[in-house]
Amino acid sequence: MHSRGVAHRFVSPSFCDMNVQIHPMHRDISLKNIMMDATHMFPCGFHPVKNVFLPHDISAPAPILPRLEVGVKYYFVDYRISSYFPEGTEQQLVLGLAGRDRDVPELSDEVSYDPFKVDIFTIGNVLRREFIDVRSGSLHVDIIVSPVSRVTPI
Repeated sequence: MHSRGVAHRFVSPSFCDMNVQIHPMHRDISLKNIMMDATHMFPCGFHPVKNVFLPHDISAPAPILPRLEVGVKYYFVDYRISSYFPEGTEQQLVLGLAGRDRDVPELSDEVSYDPFKVDIFTIGNVLRREFIDVRSGSLHVDIIVSPVSRVTPI
C-alpha cells in the first residue's frame, strides 16, 4: 500500500520477462491502471491539479527534469478483479469476463484460463495502443509487442 493509501505494485524494468512470476495476477492491465511516480522529475514539487506549476505558487512554473535522466517508477493499481496465488502454490486457472481490455480472447465465465497469460496479452495491448498506434508504427516497440499480443500465441 502506498503512503497515500493507494494499492499498488511496483513494475520492474523487466516486467515483461517471462521467467518472472508476479504472484498477484492483475487481470485488468490498462493505461488507466498504470501510474507513474514523477517525484524525481519535479525536484521542487508540483501542484496536484496544475502540475506544470509549483505546489504553493501557480504563477511559477515547476522545473521539470527529463524522465530518462532521473528514472521514474511505474505501478500497477486497482486490484479489484486480481487473483492472488501465494508463493509456493501451484498457479491456478480462473474464470471471469471483467476487465477494461475487451480484446482478450481467453476471457470467459465458462472456460477457465491462465491469468498470467492475460496480463502479458494486456501489457502488449497497452504498449501497442500507446506506442505503435499513436506513433504510426515503431519497429523497435513492435518487436516486443507483436509476440505478446497475438490472439493465438505461438
